[in-house]
Amino acid sequence: MMKINFPYSPFLFLLLVLSINFQSCEQLASSSDSSESDTTTETETTSNTDDTKTPPSTGTDEMSVQEQLDYAASHVKELTFVNEKIVDIKNEHIHHKDQFTFECDKGKVDLERIYNDDNQIHLLSYHIHGEDGISTKHHYFWDNKLIYQFHHHEGAEGGKQVIDDHKTYFKEGKIIRCLEKKISYSKGEEHPNDLFVNATYEQVDCVPADKLTKNIEQLLAYSEEEAKDYFCN
Repeated sequence: MMKINFPYSPFLFLLLVLSINFQSCEQLASSSDSSESDTTTETETTSNTDDTKTPPSTGTDEMSVQEQLDYAASHVKELTFVNEKIVDIKNEHIHHKDQFTFECDKGKVDLERIYNDDNQIHLLSYHIHGEDGISTKHHYFWDNKLIYQFHHHEGAEGGKQVIDDHKTYFKEGKIIRCLEKKISYSKGEEHPNDLFVNATYEQVDCVPADKLTKNIEQLLAYSEEEAKDYFCN
């Protein structure tokens, strides 16, 4: 029998397996981040995961790339569930929404809160467009729990213009996966949109969850005047 020597280390082999498993479910989530014109209809699915399992903790609520890989290898369904719910939220009927727009000294701010027919929050998003660049954040909720956050940013960094996207997956208040894609270009160069669109996401170390979720509860409850004071002052 012919013996085949696999030239890669076990760690690289695990990366290869995970990239294949997640390719299709990542495409589901990316459609909600990159295109508001997508009209794909998905059938709502339920999670078959064991809800008693919780993500590992390092004591600081951070997860390294290796910890994410270890967790993802045994929790594929949980991550797929989040991606499917992102699509469901986008296509679900909107019961009502709150929309606020403010003109601040630092730029224009658009805040939106979307609720489903059960009056549960499904999406909290805001967009800031100012002289220093633009920043957009989308927070997706299911059963009133944060399951996913998407952040797009364009601005100056270290003498370069930077474009970066961040995707963060949550389970029971803990971060279970963090992805990033980022490019930079010199000021004055043409906006490299095609280069950024074709860039790939990389798994990165997660930051503490409280840094990403700070003030979310306030933003869900603020009146228009309170929201304006939050963003403009």
